[in-house]
Amino acid sequence: MKKLIIFVMIVSSIYANEWFGKMDSFNNIIPDGAAVWSAVDDKKSNLMWEVKTSANVQKIFKWKDGDSYPAIEYCENLELNNYNDWRLPNVNELKSLINYTKLPAVDDTYFKTDSLHVFYWSSSTVHLLQNDAWFLNVENGLTFYNGKNFEYAVRCVRGGF
Repeated sequence: MKKLIIFVMIVSSIYANEWFGKMDSFNNIIPDGAAVWSAVDDKKSNLMWEVKTSANVQKIFKWKDGDSYPAIEYCENLELNNYNDWRLPNVNELKSLINYTKLPAVDDTYFKTDSLHVFYWSSSTVHLLQNDAWFLNVENGLTFYNGKNFEYAVRCVRGGF
């Protein structure tokens, strides 16, 4: 019986939205019901995620455009919550946002402002296909790859595993 109780406690804590916390522009954790927040604290991975706003939610980027890397450069140039060390996440970091028990697979309590875009670039190039990169479908949680010349949204991150 103890094993069952421990299992239920672990599963319930994983899916009780204890993974994420909304942050204000001063990096304070604020209530989940807050209507305005600027970043998301990912407690399980120690990552901080960009929150899209009305000013940047419609932006989409090519991964590579000639000699430039617009998706990567957007994140590297981002200044948010008094930090300037943002970057484009790798595919595993993006997958850490997924909750496979619900749809959409990315928690819309924290990432609700992203409903305009379904596909998000990762920084991960496909092995043996150097002109392709991995992206995440936030609706179903699946990752795919496509040519770096396609335009998708980005969600910048800082910190690391």
